Amino acid sequence: MTRAGRPAAVVIVATMLAATAVAGEAEEHDRSGPRPFKASVEDYVQLHRKVRATLPPLEVSPEPRTILKASERLTAAIRDARRGARAGDVFNHVVAATFHARYDCDTDGA
Repeated sequence: MTRAGRPAAVVIVATMLAATAVAGEAEEHDRSGPRPFKASVEDYVQLHRKVRATLPPLEVSPEPRTILKASERLTAAIRDARRGARAGDVFNHVVAATFHARYDCDTDGA
């Protein structure tokens, strides 16, 4: 993801958290249904922090190669920690449908 795309990604995730809050509450009552998006994101963030804590501290560097290596180490460690992860673990079908509906609505006039 480019640096310019990060703010948009943050806005999208924040919007999805807000948009699925009510749906997530309803899902919590139905244990057979998909997991609430907020809980999935919170678990992922917790895992990310736990994995990050096992890696060497990030260095401030003008060298892109140094930054890329740190990013690749984190990516590999998260993949290893989520070895059993499947599509839909975070963005389940309810969240995906909400995301698509909001995206389609926002781009209708574009």
